[in-house]
Amino acid sequence: MTVRRYDEPVQVQTADEGVPEHEASPRRFIWHGRVYDVDAVHDRWVLRQPWWRRALASDGGAWALEPDLLDEHVWRVSAVARGAGVGVYDLARGRQWRLLRVGD
Repeated sequence: MTVRRYDEPVQVQTADEGVPEHEASPRRFIWHGRVYDVDAVHDRWVLRQPWWRRALASDGGAWALEPDLLDEHVWRVSAVARGAGVGVYDLARGRQWRLLRVGD
């Protein structure tokens, strides 16, 4: 399996309604103009971002001092886009959704 690293924003639609945002599993996401449907969630974990890196971020970073905003919830999912094969994607939800890794 080839794994490529990314750090790109994606639009994500979640499957769970009525649960906190950080608990809701991704159901579909859009990346580079393609719609990917999630087949399965394989794993889930939380990453704690170092506050000092976030405080120096180009977006201002003042939010980095809020402890709850330092956690990123990551889902490893298998998903498929129309006309493409199944891939494995790591999607992270912090202040926004981001695509971290792609395996195919």
